[in-house]
Amino acid sequence: GALLLLSWLLVLLPSSVWFKNRMPGTIRIAGGTSGGEYSLVANTIADALEKSSGRSTELLISHGSSENLEHLGSGKVHMALLQADMVENEDVKDVAVVAPLYYEAVHVLTRTGELISELKDLKKRRVYIGHKKAGSRATAMRLLNYSGLSFSDLQIVEDLAAEPPVDAVILVTRVGASEIITLMSNGAYRLMEFSQAWEFALN
Repeated sequence: GALLLLSWLLVLLPSSVWFKNRMPGTIRIAGGTSGGEYSLVANTIADALEKSSGRSTELLISHGSSENLEHLGSGKVHMALLQADMVENEDVKDVAVVAPLYYEAVHVLTRTGELISELKDLKKRRVYIGHKKAGSRATAMRLLNYSGLSFSDLQIVEDLAAEPPVDAVILVTRVGASEIITLMSNGAYRLMEFSQAWEFALN
């Protein structure tokens, strides 16, 4: 899927052209966890907006796409970063897509040495699938359902740093994201091959 930048319609004109006198004095943007990929992108967008509009910006730390969608819907923020899946699968009203930012991939990592070669091997395993408010969780559910599994078949672990280490991780992020590199850097985890990736993507 793609990472999208969405905006509350009240700060956009129907033609999608910004007018300074219709923009709020401070533009609030929902990004992601501190230091994470979404926060880095949100910071870049905020800098660009301040330079082009002369308005100040305020970044809101969040746990991901699901929480960002809630903040956008409630009017707590004017702009938010969301996974495309969240827009397609939710009843989204009064918001508009400003721009696609980059494509994201589903990463399934398994702990080195574990006998996990396909998704069905995750049954009864300890798996981290992202924060409850992250878009990764919704995508992980779709992936598991596609493979004949559900969350109830797994031991869901809420903290990636939990001990003992989790058996597998399912995350949706850009290829080459720092969190994926960190997990694989010391050889503790490896990417699992998924031969049906194209079929799942088109499902």
